[in-house]
Amino acid sequence: MPYTGRSESIVLTVLTLAVMHLDPTGFQGVAFGVTSYKEGIDPTIHLCEKPFKKAWAAVYLPRSLRNYLGIQSLDPEHHSKIQFNFFGRTSLFVDNSLRNEVLNTYVVSASIENVSIHHLSEPVNIILRHVKPNTNNAEVHCAFWDFAKNNGLGGWNTSGCEVNSTDLNSTICYCNHLTHFGVLLDLSRKAIDGVNHHILTLISYAGCGTSALFLGVVLVMHLVLDKLRRDYPSKILQNLCTALLMLNLVFLVNPWLSSFHNHGLCITVAVFLHYFLLAAFTWMGLESVHMYFAFVKVFKTYIPNYILKFCIAGWGIPAIIVATLLVINKDFYGTTSFSEHHDSPTAFCWIQDDVVFYISVVAYFFLLFLMNIGMFITVLLQIHFMKAKQQRQSKNWKQDFFHDLRSTVSLTFLLGLTWGFAFFAWGSARIFFLYVFTICNTLQGIDMSPET
Repeated sequence: MPYTGRSESIVLTVLTLAVMHLDPTGFQGVAFGVTSYKEGIDPTIHLCEKPFKKAWAAVYLPRSLRNYLGIQSLDPEHHSKIQFNFFGRTSLFVDNSLRNEVLNTYVVSASIENVSIHHLSEPVNIILRHVKPNTNNAEVHCAFWDFAKNNGLGGWNTSGCEVNSTDLNSTICYCNHLTHFGVLLDLSRKAIDGVNHHILTLISYAGCGTSALFLGVVLVMHLVLDKLRRDYPSKILQNLCTALLMLNLVFLVNPWLSSFHNHGLCITVAVFLHYFLLAAFTWMGLESVHMYFAFVKVFKTYIPNYILKFCIAGWGIPAIIVATLLVINKDFYGTTSFSEHHDSPTAFCWIQDDVVFYISVVAYFFLLFLMNIGMFITVLLQIHFMKAKQQRQSKNWKQDFFHDLRSTVSLTFLLGLTWGFAFFAWGSARIFFLYVFTICNTLQGIDMSPET
């Protein structure tokens, strides 16, 4: 659209378009807002340099966008164009994948020509007035229209969009976030404050990196030393370490890969993360089954192809679960937000649908957790009875006590019982148990030594 001057706009009853040339030299931010609107009547629009406090729909682009506005020049034609849109009808934005959510605002957008914008140090501020007042105080979500969803038909995506405030008549949205390890089994799936979120994220990255290093060392030792890879416990441990190593690696690269904002890539990353998480849970369960055979079933029954059957279960059951979800709807996976903090620079690929999360992750882990608790108690009692006579005759009871304590702690990590802290992360104790959960489980691989 050729035009002269700094800006130009087109105003229709159901659509408004505004285009501007902005000099990056003195750019301090710009806001586009529709201050009055009624269907059938042309909307009233305004452009200014400060965020709107009230509007039917408004978007404020912060000063950090100056780096995207092209070269400094006296000629406005050399500056990048910023385009704002307001849609007074929402029939173009129908997402058939939504179940319980409905679009209750008009749609506003902003873009800079030929530029993809990510990692802003300041949030984009968006005001959206409710078409119908939120009289029931229903939960609201901020979202953007993702053209890649629903096989290219488009759909709403909440990645990087977070509610700053909401009331009866309007909602204010901010953008962008990090994530932490606890989100993999965070039962409440609610955002936490920015400070705790940032600390948990740093702990997660440090813990997962350290754990991955130790898991790699353990796997190399088992592969190099023939004595370590012969027996059944070592082979089961190798598979568990492999699942945990891949889980940590996928988790560590997840924010980086999700920053490309490629819907297909994000689905792939989320699928691998889900698969290796379920595989880790499954191998922890198989560890407990093997311990039961080894310590309780003293007179063992020969099981042909013992390890092969364990591998089919350990790697096959998670594959069946993930494949089933992909067949039903691949958009169960995607980018997700878990933080109230709006200055964080990256997104995270994980399960979007709460029902799918609770069934395929929480319920699956809960069943294995109950089984592992039962096996854990049974094995400890068996070991206690076996060593009772020896301990009565032993003079160095302190050494025996600490040895048993270390064995108990090792079993707790080996069987994944520390993941059970997620069940206590509710209400006022949620933040505390998220810290405990994150510290214990990101460092889980450190305890997977050959001695264990």
